[in-house]
Amino acid sequence: MRSTHTGDLSLDTALGVLGAASRRRALRCLLDGSGVVAVAELVDRLHAESDARMEPNRGTDGLSRLDRHIGLVHVHLPLLEEAGVIEFDRRSRTVVATESASTLAPLLTAAGTFDGERSGRR
Repeated sequence: MRSTHTGDLSLDTALGVLGAASRRRALRCLLDGSGVVAVAELVDRLHAESDARMEPNRGTDGLSRLDRHIGLVHVHLPLLEEAGVIEFDRRSRTVVATESASTLAPLLTAAGTFDGERSGRR
């Protein structure tokens, strides 16, 4: 179940939100899911997507699970929340996509072409 926040996103806001691969991957996970996701589960999903061939416990981007968690909690999730595409409950450490997030699906698909992802989804 998604939150009902339906604020209009400007193109500049949408492009800013999608400007980082970590935010794009997080949004894809949230849009592919069904409702509220624990931050720890989101981090696990994102880390599992990353190919760990480079180093043990590190993905191809060189981030450890802890680095990924810190980046999400302190940078990416607050930015997504400020843009109105997620609701981030810091107390319960959960995240849910808003209706506004689904408006980004076509741009996520287009970005997936540049990310080398099939159909913009992983």
